[in-house]
Amino acid sequence: MSKKKKTPLVVQQPAKSVPTSGPESHIGFDLFGHPWLPTLLLLGATAATYFGSLGNEFVAFDDDKSIWYNEYLKHPSFSGIFGNQLVGMYVPITSLVYTLVYQLFGEKSGAFHTVSLLVHLLNVVLTFRLMLRIQDRTWAAFFVALMFGLHPMLAEPVGWVSALSTLMFSCFYLLALHAFVSFLDGSGKKYYWLALGIFVAAGLSKSAAATLPLMLVALDWWRNGKIGVATIVGKWPFWLVSMGLIVLTFLTRTAEGHTIGGTTAFTAFDRVFMICQTLLFYPFKLLVPFHYSILYPFTKTAGLFRTEYYLALPVLLLLGWWVAKNGQKNREILLGLALYALPLCIMLPIVSVGTAEMRNDRYAYLPSIGIFFLLMLLVEKIKPVLLRNGLLLGIAVLFAVQTAKQSMVWKDGTALFKNCVDKTPDAALCQCNLGYSELLARQFEASIEHYSNALQLDNTFVEAYNGRGQAYLNLNKIPEALEDFTKAIQAGIVTPKLFFNRGKCLAMLGRFPDALPDLSKSLELEPKSAETWYFRAFCFEKTRNPDNALQDYSKAIDLNPNYVEALVNRGLMYYNRQKTAESIADNSAALLICAAELKPMVLVNRANAFLQAGKLAEALSDASQALAINPNYPRAYQTRASIYQQLGQYELAKADLLQIK
Repeated sequence: MSKKKKTPLVVQQPAKSVPTSGPESHIGFDLFGHPWLPTLLLLGATAATYFGSLGNEFVAFDDDKSIWYNEYLKHPSFSGIFGNQLVGMYVPITSLVYTLVYQLFGEKSGAFHTVSLLVHLLNVVLTFRLMLRIQDRTWAAFFVALMFGLHPMLAEPVGWVSALSTLMFSCFYLLALHAFVSFLDGSGKKYYWLALGIFVAAGLSKSAAATLPLMLVALDWWRNGKIGVATIVGKWPFWLVSMGLIVLTFLTRTAEGHTIGGTTAFTAFDRVFMICQTLLFYPFKLLVPFHYSILYPFTKTAGLFRTEYYLALPVLLLLGWWVAKNGQKNREILLGLALYALPLCIMLPIVSVGTAEMRNDRYAYLPSIGIFFLLMLLVEKIKPVLLRNGLLLGIAVLFAVQTAKQSMVWKDGTALFKNCVDKTPDAALCQCNLGYSELLARQFEASIEHYSNALQLDNTFVEAYNGRGQAYLNLNKIPEALEDFTKAIQAGIVTPKLFFNRGKCLAMLGRFPDALPDLSKSLELEPKSAETWYFRAFCFEKTRNPDNALQDYSKAIDLNPNYVEALVNRGLMYYNRQKTAESIADNSAALLICAAELKPMVLVNRANAFLQAGKLAEALSDASQALAINPNYPRAYQTRASIYQQLGQYELAKADLLQIK
């Protein structure tokens, strides 16, 4: 790795003057000759396109795990950030960014979306500068960067908070390429090691950065015109980091419970066609900017793919033959193909990770630069310049309009998965996630419909039973909820909430002995749930186990001192045990926090406790207050009648008893 002579990383072109109608000429003002105006235009156009997305909410698709339920954001620590994985990935640098944003702005979705947009803007500038460094044509670099900034297919990684890892690793990836270009240009070996350090940061943002050594080999070839053993071996530290990232991915995915390897749905023979079709799929979606979705599943009908899958292999073979024959004549074509295929290769469906085989818009984020580079080679040939620039403007406007529209697909979870269902109605994952988003939005009937659709499409989507059960429970359809929760448990789902929900259903159906094992299992999995302690206490009370009931009510109140129902029930148990002071204390605490409609009941409970303690004046005051709030409350009349009898005021007691209907 000797220091090389500083040489621009470009293909040398014959010297020529630039005529007024040439590539860099403009009428009245040389836009592309200005030192910083192209960059400002790139930033302005991209920011304006995505500005509306800053008002989007989180979506219940990994954002819940990344933000809502991520305790490490709320209580940050070094071990929490660097010692744990996030949704099956080891991404400590991305987690660190999440943590900083949360600590500064809290759980405000706009702050997270703003950070994503800022990183994307930085990536647009890095792309522009990189294109300038590898080919010395400002218009060409501007074209690639503008397409990268505005393309609607890239709205997913920019608009989805949980896709920040894609933006982050791409940022470091591009920075590493810049550093390596500086090394190739003879700026010193320090840039080689700088590129390595940045590569590590990219890998700690997302392991998809593992392809970087391949791109370094491509840049070396672009510079020197050949690839030798020394070219490959000379990047040995990068290869080691790359292999480490791949191994780390397998470890973290396995730890998350994802299946690594083949699935029964697709054979090795199938995967050949899946890979070929995917290689053509992304360029098509980039060049035809319509009908985007969060999911593009591989589907078979009667055991066969669609015809396009089988045609993809011969098409790629023909393209490969043409490139092999003509590539050396125009090395920029080979560079564009490398910029596309090399970053993408690790995300091809070679093996399955998890339960779903899919393609995603975010996978095209970095590889799209290669497709835009190839598109630029075509558009750049258009003459005259006015027509070419008009075409550039037209494409930019089309992309900007489509991107602004696609950004609104990410407005919230319901909008996202409605779009997914519209585009791929036969995808069980879309139906299931739409059901979940509607459940969170308390649209229970719609949620049941889409969970049911998911189960009809694929009865292995057992999580849909859990979600549909929760929707039924919220609609007070207890038998239906119980049936779904039971199916989810029988399918092997083990969560404290699921066992709690089934136990709650059993309790609501009066099956208290049957509810106790589920509630105990839920507490075994999550002992800090005050609600579960409350429901188990209630079941213990109904099964005539008052000691355990009193203990569980106390545990619920310890966890949540404002748990009104637990305070009221424990107060009654204390009353029944003649512990009047404790009963008065619990009812007094409940009165401070209970809703207005509960106050008459709690006042009467405390009145009875005062009566039991012989404090007749206090008891009479509480009973009278209860009747002032609800003049038609029979139990309050009964309690006050008892108080009047104790006071010897029998006529008043008789009058209150006559009010009881």
